[in-house]
Amino acid sequence: MKKKVIGRSSYNFLKNEAAYLEKSKVIDSHTQARIMDAYQPRQEGMNFIRIILAVGAVLVGLGILSFIASNWQEIGKSLKLAILAAGFLGFAWAGRRLEKEYPRTSLSLSYISILIFGAGIFLIEQMYNISMHFSKSFLLWSLGTLPMAYVLKDKLLFFFAHGLLLVHSLGNLNYQGIAWDFIFVLILLYAINRLVFENSPYFMFVENILAAFWVIDLIHEMDGSALLAAGAVFAAGLIMKYALSPHGDIFLFEGNLFLGFSGLVITYKGVWKDITWQYPGETALVFGIALMAYFLMDTRKGSISSLFFVCMLIFRYYLDSFYDFMPKSIFFIIGGLMLIAFGYMFERMRKKGGIKDENSV
Repeated sequence: MKKKVIGRSSYNFLKNEAAYLEKSKVIDSHTQARIMDAYQPRQEGMNFIRIILAVGAVLVGLGILSFIASNWQEIGKSLKLAILAAGFLGFAWAGRRLEKEYPRTSLSLSYISILIFGAGIFLIEQMYNISMHFSKSFLLWSLGTLPMAYVLKDKLLFFFAHGLLLVHSLGNLNYQGIAWDFIFVLILLYAINRLVFENSPYFMFVENILAAFWVIDLIHEMDGSALLAAGAVFAAGLIMKYALSPHGDIFLFEGNLFLGFSGLVITYKGVWKDITWQYPGETALVFGIALMAYFLMDTRKGSISSLFFVCMLIFRYYLDSFYDFMPKSIFFIIGGLMLIAFGYMFERMRKKGGIKDENSV
């Protein structure tokens, strides 16, 4: 039987689980050996070689771009386009040619082509005086990166595409217009992660954040209130934590993060003033007390992320209550002592082994 090649992290996880099942008498040692014999870890090779080649690719790409930029005004438009196209296509072609014999060198050439592609977007905008918000430029750059990440099945390129989309999402929050085109890109991200990277929890984590940013921007563009945006993220956190967590521990951890950060926003009375409500301060306070009680109960179950939000809520009310009334030296000393106490609580919980969420990410 041909062995299935999987990532080394997935292989190590499977090995640990098989050992656990054998130790628990669920399977015997022979079955454990047969299971492990069906898989083969992907050979990662020498990581430092890849790092060196990636750094080299960045330096070469920056050098080429610096040369083009320094002579940009003296080059005609047609020649400018030809240089950019030749650079992008040439390095991409060279990378594919060397893929089988020198896979890591091949990747470094592909990285250069992606850098040239991104720089080309900004240079062409300048050359033809195209008025485009910078967030859209990063969206286009990611669209050029994703197909190459899919074809090469390269995690670094896929991670870079996520970074580009994070910049796009943050920039688009202050830009007029709903980014409907981003829905297509987001679906593409989830699809590539599922088809190529076996639903990597690390990529899924960022993709869920990108989806939350889009929802927040959509509500903002439709003149929705900050309370509605925070409430939508809070609801998403509940769904992830209680409905989706059986499908992956990443949903349990990230759902708690969504609950915590959006909940902190909802505890401010200014958010409740966005709606017609007679008691915004009292409502925010009641919500804050309920949220504190919830995270305290969750902390007792061994959730360190819930302990983190308990500490953040305490610190948030301390800042809000005493900053304007207490001498600043005393204020900062007490604040520092509180943070040290929080750190001690985290370390104590870690030693007790109560780190349910951290181990799952």
